Amino acid sequence: MDRLDELRLFLAIVDSGNFAAGGRRFARSPSSTTRIVGELERRLGTRLLHRTTRKLSLTDAGTRLAEQARRLLADYDDAIDDAIGEAASLRGCRRRRCSAAGISRRWRRSSSNSTPISRCISPWRIGSST
Repeated sequence: MDRLDELRLFLAIVDSGNFAAGGRRFARSPSSTTRIVGELERRLGTRLLHRTTRKLSLTDAGTRLAEQARRLLADYDDAIDDAIGEAASLRGCRRRRCSAAGISRRWRRSSSNSTPISRCISPWRIGSST
């Protein structure tokens, strides 16, 4: 699990109030979820959650991490959405036409074993015509 998913899991646990419900959002077992949060706490060197048999609550460090993680993940998601939005405007099928005569002429003139169509069809560029 990468670090961003780890933070998402942590926030799911915080929002749901327990490990099992938070883990279910990520198709994780309660024991796996507990282990991941434990590893996060070990890596950070501090407890993030107070655990009892009936209640789960945030420590001060956990509260700060949850606030910062929400901002960080929101910014990350916005950046990804912006990048996808730009790429979405470039989606579609771009076709180039080339006559069979053009291919065969290039094939006959070619002295190498390169594919003739690669010489006939130029790479697609943004803003190119046809």
